[in-house]
Amino acid sequence: MSAKPLTGRTFFYWIAGFFLIVFASIGTMMYIAVNSMSGLETEEPYEKGIAYNETIARARAQEAANLSVSIAADPQPDKLVRLSVRIRDAKDNPYMEKMVSVLFFRPTKEGFDKKINLKEKKPGVYRGNIMLPLRGIWDLKLEIKDAEHLVYKSKSRVILR
Repeated sequence: MSAKPLTGRTFFYWIAGFFLIVFASIGTMMYIAVNSMSGLETEEPYEKGIAYNETIARARAQEAANLSVSIAADPQPDKLVRLSVRIRDAKDNPYMEKMVSVLFFRPTKEGFDKKINLKEKKPGVYRGNIMLPLRGIWDLKLEIKDAEHLVYKSKSRVILR
């Protein structure tokens, strides 16, 4: 049995088939990329963009308040974490009677977010316990409010072992 000779028509079909497969796979990947990610990292970006000047004013007010804030996360057995936030004002006096909340979220995986409202145990020291489903790296968003006004906001990272 002898092989068929390679003709111009056969060669054309092979090249056309190759490029058809390449373009089909690229088109599929482009479709998946465009439809699977919106590109938005924050919720309501338009509203946040309009409130940009307000955000800058709030950041300047936070800086002018010159608060000293320290966060301590102490992991316990059974995935319990004892959280302590110490707040002092510019004159090193305890920053008392505020609403302090902390949001724990995973930087790499959604679905494990946990929020806790801390209670003032001593003047300027707010504490609380929270159960986190996993050990490892967590980001914390700390918010301090004074009668519904946001006074202080920060983001930090903690590694729980």
